[in-house]
Formats: sequence, C-alpha cells, structure tokens
Amino acid sequence: MSKPKYGVLSGSAGSFDDESPEPRHKEELTRAEADIHHSCARQNRPGIYIWVLVLLLTILIFVLGIQIQVGDFRASGSRHFKAGNCGKTMEEARDKGCVMDLISGSWVPLECYDEQLEKQFLGEADWQWFSDQDGQHELSEEFIRETGGPNPYFVTKEYHNLHCAYTWMKLHKAVLLNGPIDSHIGNYKHTNHCSRSMIPIDEVEKKAPSAFYHIFAKCDLPQNSKCWSFLHMVFSLTDP
Repeated sequence: MSKPKYGVLSGSAGSFDDESPEPRHKEELTRAEADIHHSCARQNRPGIYIWVLVLLLTILIFVLGIQIQVGDFRASGSRHFKAGNCGKTMEEARDKGCVMDLISGSWVPLECYDEQLEKQFLGEADWQWFSDQDGQHELSEEFIRETGGPNPYFVTKEYHNLHCAYTWMKLHKAVLLNGPIDSHIGNYKHTNHCSRSMIPIDEVEKKAPSAFYHIFAKCDLPQNSKCWSFLHMVFSLTDP
C-alpha cells in the first residue's frame, strides 16, 4: 500500500497569517474608546468655561459691591459734616466755641465733645491735677477746664491709663456711629503712645509722672483723620 502524499496548499485561501486577529481587534477598540473620550471632553469644555466665567463674575460683583459700600459710607459722612478746628491758642479756642475735653486733655470743637462719656470718666476716681510731677501743687478741675492749665500739667499714672482707655472708647464709638472724632484721639500715634505707656515698668515713679501738654484739636469724621490710614492698612483700602 502506497503512503499518502501531502502537498503544500497554494493560494491565500489555505494560508495562515503569523499574527492573530485578536490584538488588532483590541487596538481598534482602544482607538474607538479614545475617540469617544476626546469627543466627550470637547463637549464638556463649554460647560466648564461657563462655570468658571460665572464664578469670576460673582467674585467681581462682590468686590465691586464692597468698594461701592465703602465709598458711599465715606461720601455720605463727608457731605453732611463740616470739619471744625480750635486754632492755636486758648483764647482762639474759646472764641471758636471749643471746650476743654478732660478725656483727651485737649481743646476740641463742640461736635467732638462727648459730655456723657466725660462724666463717666470723671466718676471713675477722685482725680487730681498738678503743676509739678511731685504732686505738691494741686490744680482744680475748674481751673483746668477754664484755662487748659499750665503747659504742661501733670496727672497720676492711673489717670493716664484711664485716659487711654476712654480715648479708645471714644474712638470706637465714633467709628461705629460714623460720628466725628478730634484729631488728637484720631491720630494713630496717640494710640501707639498709649499702648506702649500702659506696659508696666519696674521703676520708682513720681506721684504725677504723666504730662499733658496744650493741644488744640480739629474735629472731623474718623475716615478723614489719621486713624483711618491704619484701617486702610488693615483692610487694604486706599484714600481717594
């Protein structure tokens, strides 16, 4: 019996490729998924841009609203208040209708005088005023109020500490009510001076170590005084 003969199949019908069709199929699927992903991303971009634009517009409107409110606050007060001053001498101060404010120790226009707060301050203790630091020559309240006293006159450490506390109360009250404040209390240098002078120091002090010099203040709204420059620094506001 003869052996069967095997021949090589010719033509493409009976041939086998070296590569399997499965990897090519996976590659085609990966490309299709990528195309779908990019298509979805392109479709979502306009929505993202819209949300970002809305957020930026909201922030801009909020900032502009704050600036407008601050501007209205300052402008409204400035339009309805006329600043006053007390000149440079006691005679000039009295001629202008100014009074001696025992809280600040300065001559102030009547618009900046808080009689009720001054009464509260004077009721804190039996205060004394002296013409010398040793406290040997006492001055009356009436004399200080009428003439401003000698330049300077002297008070106790306790008096000065309460003076500082009440000037801060007066300043805070003016800011809250958008009311006027005198240029002495409104000056940030005075606040800095009071803050430092209230730090306790171990040293032998005289009976009346604190000196009050003659001061003739102006009267204006807090936002127009030097104290407002400190608030500008805190809140990043700028003067017009």
